[in-house]
Amino acid sequence: MANTERLAIIKMVREAKIIAQNTRYDTSLPVDLRIKIEEAFIELDRLEDDLILGAIEDKVSSLEKTSKRLADVSVEIKKDNEKLQALSTKIEKVAKGLATLVDIVSKAAALI
Repeated sequence: MANTERLAIIKMVREAKIIAQNTRYDTSLPVDLRIKIEEAFIELDRLEDDLILGAIEDKVSSLEKTSKRLADVSVEIKKDNEKLQALSTKIEKVAKGLATLVDIVSKAAALI
């Protein structure tokens, strides 16, 4: 397993979670946007658990889906509010990093 990549993604996930945590209860934001931020926070939290606790090779399909959902949420947040650009950018980086990790794991598994 590519531990360096895994650790880099865990770091990105934690950074994104901090931003989401700090904005998900911001009452100056519209309710529908706060709901999207909450959904992103939950996805990030689950992803962090998977990366820390799980055998990534066994979760490739799930990680691919998570990467796609995070990318979609990032686009929605970016569309809805310029104020949340930092959160959207962090989530987008997590999604891309996760997609890269899944690609590495899939290629390594094919060699076995």
